[in-house]
Amino acid sequence: MITQSRKWQLQLGQGFMTVGMFVLALSALMAFWHKEPFYTWFYCWAWWSFIFFVDGWVFRRRGESLILSHPGRFLFFVVWSIPLWLIFEAFNFRLGNWHYVQVPQDLTWRWIGYCLGFATVVPGLMETADLLDTAGFFREAKIKPLGWKKRIDKYLLMSGLLMLALPLIWPQYFFPLVWCAFVCLLEPFNEHMGLPSLMTDWREGRVKRFFILITAGFLCGILWESLNALAGAHWVYTIPFVGNWKLFEMPVLGYLGFLPFALSVFAMTVFSVHVWERASVFVRFVLLTGLAGFSYYMCRFIDKFTVK
Repeated sequence: MITQSRKWQLQLGQGFMTVGMFVLALSALMAFWHKEPFYTWFYCWAWWSFIFFVDGWVFRRRGESLILSHPGRFLFFVVWSIPLWLIFEAFNFRLGNWHYVQVPQDLTWRWIGYCLGFATVVPGLMETADLLDTAGFFREAKIKPLGWKKRIDKYLLMSGLLMLALPLIWPQYFFPLVWCAFVCLLEPFNEHMGLPSLMTDWREGRVKRFFILITAGFLCGILWESLNALAGAHWVYTIPFVGNWKLFEMPVLGYLGFLPFALSVFAMTVFSVHVWERASVFVRFVLLTGLAGFSYYMCRFIDKFTVK
């Protein structure tokens, strides 16, 4: 027997799908005709519509979803997504791999656009991963347990630190390593603390999560670039050595970077959730204050160095 609360959730899930699809279609049409506020802000309109549509679809089929079943976790992902992406923006000051163009002149609206856009990164990846999981992708993906020795943790940590340092020293040659660094750096800690870990999965022969994440990263990469191509405020690339063959703004070879990026986002998010859940009220206040200050100054630096 379906309870009244359950009926309400199912109706809300259907509402998410309907409204999400409608807003996505409307914003795409208006952006194509260069109608405001959809043209400049199309990327935000489209991504938030996609997130709510996928959440409703997942809930209708699985009975559980990120927004409808775990709203607190979803809110955390939204807030955490902003400083997480700003870490990569900070590396881009040295790398110079992308720039933003045609952003609003008004400071308030421009920064609101930054926040709304950056806040979609973690929820978008996690919702896409849930979509693939609910649809049954890689359900039987298994390998023989690898039985890695624990000393591999040391090598991964060293590799992660090297991947952070080399792009800063020789950005023209080692810029791709930024996208791989954090998964190598944080996975040993996640496994050691008994958190969800790709290393643990591989040790035990479970590779479903790995394949879902890299597939979600690739699909989100295509969405990021396709939606960016239709938006008034968008980014452009200056990436060395990847050739002139492009799909939207991104050189074709550049799409490979979205695979390790998804793994890094997973590792960073698992680690941050653990830190947040174990923190006292005072420590949470300090973390929020620090991240807010970091985000404020990063927005100022983006205006100065990344916006054209």
